[in-house]
Amino acid sequence: MKFILSFIGVICLTGCATSYSTGSPRDGKPGVVYQLNEAQALSFIAVNMAISFPSHRIKKIEGPVKGYQARFRFLADTWDTSVLAVPVTGVTQNGRAVKGYRFDVNGSGTLIISGRGKTNNFRDRLISDLNQSGTGIPVVKAVPIM
Repeated sequence: MKFILSFIGVICLTGCATSYSTGSPRDGKPGVVYQLNEAQALSFIAVNMAISFPSHRIKKIEGPVKGYQARFRFLADTWDTSVLAVPVTGVTQNGRAVKGYRFDVNGSGTLIISGRGKTNNFRDRLISDLNQSGTGIPVVKAVPIM
């Protein structure tokens, strides 16, 4: 019993992280690059963040790679969900180069159960909206443009 309580205590103190990239092949499926411009890519993120995290503070991430971040708290625990729109050149199965964006979704913090769930729900909503846009191109790799 002491071991179990100690283990739970360590997990609560150290936290947890989750990450997902649309540009990376996963589970035998190709990655996806979305042929959007920067404004469109950021709009998809902003709209889905506002829907997924309506009562949380959302801030814009500035820099060479842009995106958004939402932070939420419960008592002493916090969880951050961030998503970056990464400009990339993707390579299709037949070797054709495609320019567009991959979306990197990350979650981290000590609010493990509900935080991870919120990040995963946000990710699923974002990818569903992106796929409905018809701009996705399957790729075997997606290399950032810097």
